Amino acid sequence: MLEWKDPKRNRLRNLEVLKVQDHDLPEELPDNLFENLGSLTTLNLSHNHIPGPIPVSVAKLTNLEKVILNDNAFSKSLPDDIVLESLKELHLQNNLFTGNIPPTLGNLSLESFDASYYAFSGPLPDFSGWSSLREKLDFSNNNFTGPLLDYFGSLRELKVFRASNNQLSGGIPPSISALDSLEEMDLSGNNLQGNVTAGMCSNVENVTIAISVDCDKVGCECCTAC
Repeated sequence: MLEWKDPKRNRLRNLEVLKVQDHDLPEELPDNLFENLGSLTTLNLSHNHIPGPIPVSVAKLTNLEKVILNDNAFSKSLPDDIVLESLKELHLQNNLFTGNIPPTLGNLSLESFDASYYAFSGPLPDFSGWSSLREKLDFSNNNFTGPLLDYFGSLRELKVFRASNNQLSGGIPPSISALDSLEEMDLSGNNLQGNVTAGMCSNVENVTIAISVDCDKVGCECCTAC
């Protein structure tokens, strides 16, 4: 078995997929762990209880397409120098991160992003450039504040949007009705007000969208859960 601090890891220059799941790894990962692993396209360290920050050497893995780090004990803030142009999927749910989501993430061409069940705070990041998102965008169960900004119309291929159980406020952006592929939206557990319009209730294929809101604050005749 390859030990975390084993120098032999640097001989794996051609390794494309690294999966270490469902182990008890209670030590912080060294910052240089991923040096000389530049061929990696998939990194999966989920369900390992790994503490501490994400190693800074992750930023050198420029060929990464999928990063799965959920269900660990990663803490502190996310690195603000993530420039992984090939990255398509980023799964960070169920960790101990705090602070804001770095604005540099908005420059990535993600198709799926899950940052649920954290202690992230501040405003939601500007994801207007994430027109590539088509599977899931999940910010639920954090401490995000401020409004849902009116740039949802650019996410026309997105299927699932969850921002429940935060401290979001303001109205429901009408541009949500432009999400032609949306199948599920959960905005419950916030301080949002206003109305979900009829145009938001089904997508362009006339599929009824599963919408969850706080019905005591938001008017919605087609919502499936309150």
